[in-house]
Amino acid sequence: MNVKQFFLIIIPSTFTWCLAATLLLIYSFDILDYVEQSEDNPFMGFGIIILGILLLLAIFVLYFTGHYLDSHPEFLKKGIMIGMLGASITSILFIVFINSTILFSLSLVGLVFFFAILLTSSGTLFAGLTDSTSRGKTYSTAIFVFIFVVLVSIVVGNEFSSNYSSSDPLSNSWVVIIPGIGVLGLILTAIFYLLSRDLKYWIPDAWPTKFRKIVGRRSVQAYFSTHFLLYCMLGISIAIFPLIGSVLNITEIFKFPALGEQIFTVDKLFWILVLIGDLILVIPAGILADKIGRKNLIVLAIYGIVFSAMILGLEHSEASFIISALTIGFSFALIHPTLDSSLWADLSPRDGLGRYYALGFISLAFGLGAGYGVGHWLLVPLLGDLDFVIYVLIILAIFAAFPLFWTTDSYEPLDFTLLMVIEEGGLPLFDYVFKQKVDTNIELTLLSGALTAVSSFMNEMMKEKGDLNLVRHGKHFIITDKDNKTGISAVIFSNKHDPELKKALHDFQKRFCEEYCQYLATWNGARSVFDGAVDIAEEVFGHLSPSTNLDV
Repeated sequence: MNVKQFFLIIIPSTFTWCLAATLLLIYSFDILDYVEQSEDNPFMGFGIIILGILLLLAIFVLYFTGHYLDSHPEFLKKGIMIGMLGASITSILFIVFINSTILFSLSLVGLVFFFAILLTSSGTLFAGLTDSTSRGKTYSTAIFVFIFVVLVSIVVGNEFSSNYSSSDPLSNSWVVIIPGIGVLGLILTAIFYLLSRDLKYWIPDAWPTKFRKIVGRRSVQAYFSTHFLLYCMLGISIAIFPLIGSVLNITEIFKFPALGEQIFTVDKLFWILVLIGDLILVIPAGILADKIGRKNLIVLAIYGIVFSAMILGLEHSEASFIISALTIGFSFALIHPTLDSSLWADLSPRDGLGRYYALGFISLAFGLGAGYGVGHWLLVPLLGDLDFVIYVLIILAIFAAFPLFWTTDSYEPLDFTLLMVIEEGGLPLFDYVFKQKVDTNIELTLLSGALTAVSSFMNEMMKEKGDLNLVRHGKHFIITDKDNKTGISAVIFSNKHDPELKKALHDFQKRFCEEYCQYLATWNGARSVFDGAVDIAEEVFGHLSPSTNLDV
């Protein structure tokens, strides 16, 4: 990755998260409250309907964009340009349509539409231009820049709205901040266009990755669930700000003389502290993600969130509130370069990058919306007990950790090279090299015979009948799956003893036997009989081959 590619990643990613933080996190539900309480609101519950429409629209556009990018990677630059330009313009329209609830709501729908295109497109570009050893630190740089921009925006917006009046919608801080980020987006769009004029695209994989193969992966299900639950917890946290303020008996907490005696309310102070914690740790977190892996940081983030909830639950004070918010910031600094970004690229084959990133952002948006809905319309009005809500958050954090125990770390990405099928006597029937540039100057007959000999030797020495199913050499493995009825073994060479790969190997062995075992009785030694098994291998293993294994 050269300097130009670095900035091609940083520019749309920074703008994406500036919008994500302001639109989805900090001001999203303030905006919905404004829609709900507007004088020209068409009917009661209009804000809830808008929230549902926006959530469904985001999920649909995220998936459709990912699907289209996977089959048309040449659209990537256009997708980013359309997303950045459209989101910038609709952000600016906020201030134009602020006095009309209908027009304002339509501009909000348009913003979410273009923002969803940008989310998937920018994530796909990030995945396509990085490798597993640099993804964490690259994405954390974009996050660092975005946090700085948003912190400045909150301070400026808070100064603007210091004389807030409910009768004057222009006194809302987000009326300044979101259009301001839209203006920034127009500038960044122009810079991105100039830098991307000679952007090259990758060639999709030889085998098409079906969506059912993606969602059927255990690792995808695990990380999707964890991501969903973490952002569900954040949505609940946003919803209980009024409850926190009433329990702590505060609506305004700190004055900052250096900022002109600004007074920050509970929710704004929360976000400032979260962003400061995020800013402090995000660069080291990105480096660690490229050194020790993604999964360890995700587990640490979950511990951090549990600790944050426990601190606030044990003592209802301003000090505990500050420590809790900072700890959440530290935790999300660990999530940004892992679950929010690098992990999905680690898992994805080259022709699945768009859909993998779509799934990542769908879990984020769906979790945030569900969490806010549960908190705002269930936990706060029906229970109104902060301690109980904290117990709910702790339980959700524990459930968020559970799926991680049944999957391997996405770092280093799963890497497998040679696939073989061996008959009972030790002769090779079929072989396939997944990395086309790997030159295997190995006598396959000797290799298959050696594996069969080791299995026979162990049966003899141990005085028990068994199968050789795993051999480890350094950090790599030889995994086998044997059909006891026919004696045929499928063998694959991999960098991980991965449960998904073992399942795929079993599926391949089963399908190979169904297709070709009928020929074994009359087989004359010509391996060309089994050449058609290449199609089975590509279909069964293709969706597991990460993009870093392929050439751009």
